[in-house]
Amino acid sequence: MKAVELGIALLLAICLTGAQACFRNASTASLVWPTISIQVLGWLACALALYMIVFVAYAYALRSISISFLFPVYTGLSVVLVFLLGALLFGEKISVKSVAGCVLIVTGIVFMSSAQRTVNDQPPKTAGGDRVEQESTQKEG
Repeated sequence: MKAVELGIALLLAICLTGAQACFRNASTASLVWPTISIQVLGWLACALALYMIVFVAYAYALRSISISFLFPVYTGLSVVLVFLLGALLFGEKISVKSVAGCVLIVTGIVFMSSAQRTVNDQPPKTAGGDRVEQESTQKEG
């Protein structure tokens, strides 16, 4: 199950990284009218679509993957991927400190993923700690 969980986290991170690339492209689009509206709106629409995919997929994944595993792993991976994207596609400078930071993030991801963290079969708890009653699919009769 860990490979599936990591795969889902990686897919979420890739989509989130793609959204950041779209935002970056929107910020550097032509500032000459009328191309500004077409380019900027296109990149922003792409970024928002990717964010929507991430939010829906994340909510669905939380049905079977612990939030204490999924959130730190997929956001950590996205930080590393955005760093690489910035360096490779946008020519941003790489420093020893930023590489060391990425190594620390990846190390943390390895530690986080080494623990088996799946949601058990019990109903989820509310913020107050009470178990949520799940509706039965069978009709009483």
